Amino acid sequence: YDKCIREGEVYFYAYFRTVAGEHFFKNRETKKYFHLIIDSFSRAITIKPTPRAKTSFAVALSSFMFLKGKNNIAKEEIHHVVALLEEVISHNPGYITAFFNLGLLYFRNEDYGNALDSFSKVNKLLTDGSGKLDPWCLHNRDYGLFNLFLRLPLNQHLLLLLKKAPHAESNFNNLYQFAALFFISLIHEEQRDLFSSLDALRKANKLYPSNGIVVKKLVFLLDVLGYRDECLEMYEKATEMMPMDVDLRIRKIKYWYLCGRDYQIVSELSDLKKMVAIVKPLNNKLNELKTLIESMGRFNDGVCFYDNLKESMLNGMVENLYSSIKKYPHDSRLLFRIVTIWQELGRLDKIFELLKDYVFHNKYIF
Repeated sequence: YDKCIREGEVYFYAYFRTVAGEHFFKNRETKKYFHLIIDSFSRAITIKPTPRAKTSFAVALSSFMFLKGKNNIAKEEIHHVVALLEEVISHNPGYITAFFNLGLLYFRNEDYGNALDSFSKVNKLLTDGSGKLDPWCLHNRDYGLFNLFLRLPLNQHLLLLLKKAPHAESNFNNLYQFAALFFISLIHEEQRDLFSSLDALRKANKLYPSNGIVVKKLVFLLDVLGYRDECLEMYEKATEMMPMDVDLRIRKIKYWYLCGRDYQIVSELSDLKKMVAIVKPLNNKLNELKTLIESMGRFNDGVCFYDNLKESMLNGMVENLYSSIKKYPHDSRLLFRIVTIWQELGRLDKIFELLKDYVFHNKYIF
């Protein structure tokens, strides 16, 4: 059993390193190794049908299934992998690894309702400590999003587990709970439930505050939903973490402009222009910075002006919020946020229109 598991793991990770460009296999003849991976886990399950063997088998099948391209996947293939994971869960209801991979499979297949159920179960089991997370089960290597925000910290935590470092197990659990909360946030955002998405992101950020992807998404939601002080604080943290992210720093300048922090904008623009001019790959951002400055109506000469930057930012927020309130018409938080933005834009007509539709017709017109 152990030999079969080890063989399957070695072939699996070597396969994906080869796909990524590292030549583990001569002439990159990888097709036959796929069959070796499947055969190794199949034999392991025959010898001892453990949750780890079955879940690793499901992860391998899922990975190769998606490598074919989403449009080339038959429903029967998805159902087969789902059935494998559900079988593991039915006999081992606290096996968190199976729930996580089931959620990932549903998420990638855009079955967001079932994905939310699975990731919520992961979060619950890790919160109350009633489940088991198996760190040595196969981890996805074909999914770009998974690799982008989880692969590096995952490898670091596995190394700490091998070294039996203090708190290594609890930190590993926190990492997977962070990942589950991140996917929960993405699902809520997809469903336009922005406040629930924000709640999940806040919890994820507390578990793993150094993840730049989460911090950037958190800033965006705080901005749209009107948490000004928290958003300003998070922008500072985000730009400290990612000082070379020009787009992020431009967004921070725009938000400062909206908040009336003109004294900070001048210094930040000067520093950013210097960096963009010096770093050659960023030279193409010079025109964007020029356009940004020109759009700041408050800085233009003259008494009467059209503040293009303020108008475009606030109108973009309203458009985003309307798509949410149409799905969640009874969420008064969305209503109040939209009213606040229309008030800031001086659009009393839009406020009356919104309130009339909210009270009498329960519909929304943008």
